[in-house]
Amino acid sequence: TPSATLVIDTYQPVAFVTFPDYDLDGAEIGGTMEWGTPADTTWLASFEVYFSVGQSSSGRSHFASFSVGTNSITIPADTPIGAFTHILVYTKSVLAEQTTPYSLAIDNVDGTVQSLYFKDEDLDPGDIGGTISWMRHADTLRFDRVSTYHVYFALSSTGYYRDQFGPDLSSQATQVLVPKGTTLASRLSQTIVTCQFTIAEEV
Repeated sequence: TPSATLVIDTYQPVAFVTFPDYDLDGAEIGGTMEWGTPADTTWLASFEVYFSVGQSSSGRSHFASFSVGTNSITIPADTPIGAFTHILVYTKSVLAEQTTPYSLAIDNVDGTVQSLYFKDEDLDPGDIGGTISWMRHADTLRFDRVSTYHVYFALSSTGYYRDQFGPDLSSQATQVLVPKGTTLASRLSQTIVTCQFTIAEEV
């Protein structure tokens, strides 16, 4: 008569994962990621977080390890997203890492304004005047994560040597008036509109 024991298959996935992206640059993410502790933590040693291409473990890149009791982390603003499309959260015991993770698709929010337009209506040389207008990006309408818009004049379209024009504008703003007779310094040849959100300014 052999000795016998009951085999209990331990399954300890995280209960949920959330990550609202508050970095409004199209190629970057940032914000607070949270996950739920498994119902059974008997053998749980750590949580392993990865970025991946797709919801499977192929093409994954390890982001960080976290001890039991940690249920949220801050992904810094300006974190490049590259080709990654998902966040994977694994539970890990002292023996091995979970084979099948909890997978969350990254909803990368883009706050770049659309259809930025300015026509100079001041005919004096060296002076400008008119209305700068733009359209809010569909993502900002969907998530409403913009707190303010900022208008700059700059030396290049990438924001080199930029100089803010006027005060911060509300999250609902779609235009700003440049008074006639506004002097245009030789270095300020481009108009740029950025938006401010919870963790950083769009670059």
